[in-house]
Amino acid sequence: MPDRFERRIRELEDAISKLPQEALDNFIKFNQRHRYFVPLDGYHSIRHPLRDITCSATEVFLLSGNDKTGNSGTAELHLNDFLCHHAFDIGQRGVLISRPQFTALPTGDAPVVLTAKFVLSEIALQPNEAVGGGVSSPVLDVVVTVTSWNPDGSPAKDVSFSWVSTIEGARAFQIGG
Repeated sequence: MPDRFERRIRELEDAISKLPQEALDNFIKFNQRHRYFVPLDGYHSIRHPLRDITCSATEVFLLSGNDKTGNSGTAELHLNDFLCHHAFDIGQRGVLISRPQFTALPTGDAPVVLTAKFVLSEIALQPNEAVGGGVSSPVLDVVVTVTSWNPDGSPAKDVSFSWVSTIEGARAFQIGG
């Protein structure tokens, strides 16, 4: 890292250390984002146009939280980052394997519209991992971009919102020793 950046970082750290504790606590509290994660046993049901509904057992991950769009009117939610490792046995972790069902609602008084865009990218497992439950779907990196809009169609900045998402998941586990 160039010296000028290191110097600026030290200056910033020094300025932060001189802030009153109450101001620092308020800043941290104001900028915290709360998110929740629950893995659930579920069923993937598919309705075929010419047949009955078929069902197969699966894991469904329920994610929710609150967030805020920035000055550009967007907030990026990386759903993989919200999979809490405490929800799984030692040596396991949750992975995402489908497109999410996602809803976001503004929590302020001003009239705004929220839209969501999904980017799904296939990702590789670690060399010593496998996906359990007979899952043949690829493991996905899922990023949701929430955009806030004013009624006139212009971007709305700094919009607080709540969101909830269900998404099909699986458990990756370590193999070998």
